[in-house]
Amino acid sequence: MPNIRKVAELAGVSVATVSRTLKTPERVSPQTRDRVHSAVEQAGYRPNLMAVQFRSRKTRNLVVLVPVIANVFFARVISGIQEAAQSFNYRVLLCDTRGREEVETAYAELVHAHQADGVIQLRAFNPFGET
Repeated sequence: MPNIRKVAELAGVSVATVSRTLKTPERVSPQTRDRVHSAVEQAGYRPNLMAVQFRSRKTRNLVVLVPVIANVFFARVISGIQEAAQSFNYRVLLCDTRGREEVETAYAELVHAHQADGVIQLRAFNPFGET
């Protein structure tokens, strides 16, 4: 499996330059950016999302808890949430809870387990037990 060191070697730059190019491309010259992107393609490099999430402490996941997904009202709300989340590079993890508190609590635990950055709950139950 190709890694960032291999990309740096192919591009003739440092690992830090590859990282900077992938995270903040505006901070790198267009020529270097082109070399790095070419090396990424040549190597078939894909960032390890778990490592990125560990370092950044962000998963870019949002949990959306819905009591009834088939409800037209909730479908429209979910559509808006999805659109807004994508504009900020977040993924939406959707759960049809059928109003069961134990299901909502289990999915809300993804935040405590650092597998999601937040919960949007579309009903009145508080899965964190706080008021």
